[in-house]
Amino acid sequence: MNTLKLKKLRLKNFKGVKTFETYFETGDNYIYGDNETGKTTLVDAFYWLSFNKDSSGKSDFQLKPVDSEGKEINNLDTEVEAEIIHNDTRIVLMKRFREKWTKKRGSATKEFTGHETKYFIDEVPSKKKEFDAKINEIINIDIFKLVTNPFGFNSLHWEKRREILIEMCGDIPDEQIIKSNNELACMSDVTGSKTIDDIKKIIKEKHKLINDELKEIPVRIDELATTTHAEQPSLETKKTLDETLKKLQSEMYELKNDESISKKQIRINMIESEIIKIKQEAENKSFEKRSPLTNRIQEIELEIINVANSIRSIETDIFNNENRNKADEQDIMSLRDKWHTENEKSLNTEDVCPTCGQDLPEDKIKESVEKFNVDKANRLQEITDEGKKLSESVKKRTDEIKKLKAYLEEKQKELSDLNSEKKEKENDLNKTKEVEIDTAELGLEKMALEDEIQEIKNNKSGAVEEIQEKIDDVQDGIDTWNNINASFKQYKKSQKRIDELKAKEKELAAEHGQLESELNLIEKFIVKKVEMLDEKINSHFSYVRFNLFKQQINGGIEECCEATHNGVPFDHGLNNAARINSGLDIINSLSKFYGFSAPVWIDNRESVTKLIDVDTQVINLVVSKDHKELTVL
Repeated sequence: MNTLKLKKLRLKNFKGVKTFETYFETGDNYIYGDNETGKTTLVDAFYWLSFNKDSSGKSDFQLKPVDSEGKEINNLDTEVEAEIIHNDTRIVLMKRFREKWTKKRGSATKEFTGHETKYFIDEVPSKKKEFDAKINEIINIDIFKLVTNPFGFNSLHWEKRREILIEMCGDIPDEQIIKSNNELACMSDVTGSKTIDDIKKIIKEKHKLINDELKEIPVRIDELATTTHAEQPSLETKKTLDETLKKLQSEMYELKNDESISKKQIRINMIESEIIKIKQEAENKSFEKRSPLTNRIQEIELEIINVANSIRSIETDIFNNENRNKADEQDIMSLRDKWHTENEKSLNTEDVCPTCGQDLPEDKIKESVEKFNVDKANRLQEITDEGKKLSESVKKRTDEIKKLKAYLEEKQKELSDLNSEKKEKENDLNKTKEVEIDTAELGLEKMALEDEIQEIKNNKSGAVEEIQEKIDDVQDGIDTWNNINASFKQYKKSQKRIDELKAKEKELAAEHGQLESELNLIEKFIVKKVEMLDEKINSHFSYVRFNLFKQQINGGIEECCEATHNGVPFDHGLNNAARINSGLDIINSLSKFYGFSAPVWIDNRESVTKLIDVDTQVINLVVSKDHKELTVL
């Protein structure tokens, strides 16, 4: 058995505990304290030391002390130290969480720059990687949670609980279960190469989809059934209406297209063409006058855009070079400070061996001094070389900035000249007048012709109106026929779709029945498997029993994994004392299975008068109003 026992626990400035230190016995230990005195904090401290999380699994909890307003108290180191006995080997683990305060150059005060964590194994400073490796060598966090917390196992999802129990007790092959009951003989035909759980999920998903479809089909049939029944209209009637409409439209065309009106309309079209031609010629003449100015303005605008882009690019280059120079100059100042700091370093040598106390040989002392001086000179030279390189970069960019600024002045002058020229050309363009045109005589002739055409039409308006009324009546008849025919087509389409839905409903009902049969077979399989597993699993426990399925009201079953005591479920009706003892019974079995035992932390221990036997170290956390501070008894 791989065993872990807690020998000592020390806290300093951890959460609400300023200082606390206690030693533990290998058997039962009792820690008393009123509410909010820090009992759970002890558990959180051990978890943070081991896993960098609190006992609830959070890694971002408030581990530093806070004042009455909830603000962190600065300049305090947070420490947790534990002395543990791992398989008769003593190990001391310690973690220190501290603030980092840095005094920047030119500042008289230090500034807070973050936190750092220090790790120690048997008082020896260690790296985080080494510390974590040591923890992993001793403790598996998932197993640790299960064998140290009476509520750990039952806080898992029921599927995970069942997985652990089956892993602990051994699963039963599906073939063995099928052979044990003749009713399950056809299970292999249902499952094929898939597992029972996978098939059950597939069937339930199909079952749900079919149920949803079966509920939807009657609604869709009712919607389609509302379509009004209609008889197909006569095709002969439609043919007669179309022929009548065509004849009336021909008569209307002949009446409207009078020859005298056509001649006058041709002359109107000619007049409109002449007016357009005159306007176009005037526009062309105006364009010839304005075109050189317009073209030059467009050229200037393009040049202005190009010059402006060049100016922005030059300004960007200047800005970037100046910023890089500032950064390099700051780095040069830092390198100077670094060089002076390195130059002031000296070797602290001792003439006496720290191990045996004898005088060191002079050649050893001389060798140490020479090595120190060589290393120091190399480091100084590296700093100097880096500083020279940065200085050369700054000088090169400074020269470039000077050239860019001169070029910038040229471009700014060029931009100003272009804007002036553009303004001058725009003034010239505004002074250019449009070419005047005269189309008044042609306009009067057009108006006279339009009046003559209207007078002819007015004389024929009565005949046109009479034919139009006949056309409108025939068109109404055609529209009515089309509407009746569309209703008939929609009715036939709806009836066809209703027949399809009824066939689909019948098909789905048959498939639904088959799925119900398969699901019932799978539930019989699960019940049989549970019966075979029940005794196998519960034989590992003395206080608790596990229910692996629930009987539903509709006769079906629901898989579960629920711990019970005397028939009462762990999470539904079991009192706290029975819950704790149930958890301890589970811890006993899991510790044997995993071959690992660790301290069991029992919170609210005052609620339990008698615990079942536990073959490991127990730390009882007892609420006591008589103890205003943590007290170990």
